[in-house]
Amino acid sequence: MRIRITVHKFRPEVGGTELMAEMMAAAMAWKGHEVEVVTLRTGTSLSEERYPVDTGSLGSRPAATYRVRRLDFVGGPVRLPRGYWRVLAEPTDLLHVFGNRIWNSDLFLPIARWLPYPKVLTGQNFFQLHMNPNAVNSLYARRYFPWAASQVDAYVVQTVEEREQFRRFGYRGRIELIPHTVDVDEFPLDDELGRRFRTAHGLVGEPLLLSAGGYAPNKRMDRVIEGLARARSRWRLVISGADWPGQRYDIASCRALARRRGVQVEYLGDGAPVPRSEMIAAFLACDAYVQGSSYEGYGGAIQEAMTVRRPFVAFETGAVPEFAAAGAGFAVRSEDEFAQRLDELASSDELRRSMGSAGREDVLAHRSKTVVMDLYDRLFRELGPDAGPS
Repeated sequence: MRIRITVHKFRPEVGGTELMAEMMAAAMAWKGHEVEVVTLRTGTSLSEERYPVDTGSLGSRPAATYRVRRLDFVGGPVRLPRGYWRVLAEPTDLLHVFGNRIWNSDLFLPIARWLPYPKVLTGQNFFQLHMNPNAVNSLYARRYFPWAASQVDAYVVQTVEEREQFRRFGYRGRIELIPHTVDVDEFPLDDELGRRFRTAHGLVGEPLLLSAGGYAPNKRMDRVIEGLARARSRWRLVISGADWPGQRYDIASCRALARRRGVQVEYLGDGAPVPRSEMIAAFLACDAYVQGSSYEGYGGAIQEAMTVRRPFVAFETGAVPEFAAAGAGFAVRSEDEFAQRLDELASSDELRRSMGSAGREDVLAHRSKTVVMDLYDRLFRELGPDAGPS
């Protein structure tokens, strides 16, 4: 069947949603579907190209490709793509849309009822409502969006909390729970990669924590530093990710806090993104993963740590309670509890091993690319042209 996927950004941009869209496109193409991705054109990227599917983690099948179409946009404070409605009017067998309060969903929902093919929306929770809880964002999330999303055939949530929240907001349509995913094969269980990372950064012989969220307002690296300062156990902290200069929890603020509190921090990339290979090595180098976020739609970085058998300590948001219920780590609600859980991990090699093993087992059973894309494929085929009468 023909599947169209719309996403805010795509390669060469790389983030959690972009990786999820890329895995979906590749998996659906490998499964025999004709796939196109519609996104914005940024930088010097081509307006159209075909991507080959790497079948290394998918098994032996004939070579497959998928199409990427990048739309130019009108300049100004809001990126409005040219020709998006025209693209949506083109025939397809199914449309999948990522996100809300973002151009590809905001411009899709007003015309969704007139599009003559099945539609699936993965909303990815409500960042704007949680981070900026003003009247406009509340009206959008609690009134407009549940009504507008009723035009789709299936709404996909990634966490139990998101499902319960959306029902509270009044959505009465079909909901499918399909988690965010991780490519297990991207994370080899190779201790040598971790040792090389430690050697390169002068971190040999130290208990090591990793936090990979960067310095966006919701990531709250200050809570990680403060929690670590209150712990009795001594750890070295590695922080990676992009800086958000000028906001309360930017890298300059975190540096100042760490100095005041006597916490040793390695600022990987110094506030700029680092290569993906370097991040994977950092996951393999750390003894545990930590997250201070006040809000996460899901929490994909923790899931990546679980993939390489690393336990976590994280504030309760997104899928963190589900990860903790699987025995993969600790969900906390305060900096004092954060410190206490760090001390528990530091005092027990067996606890770290058992939580790490539980996390990987949970990923393999419920959250790996193979499992998640099989769930999407089943949903798409159920809604598609060959599904037959319901």
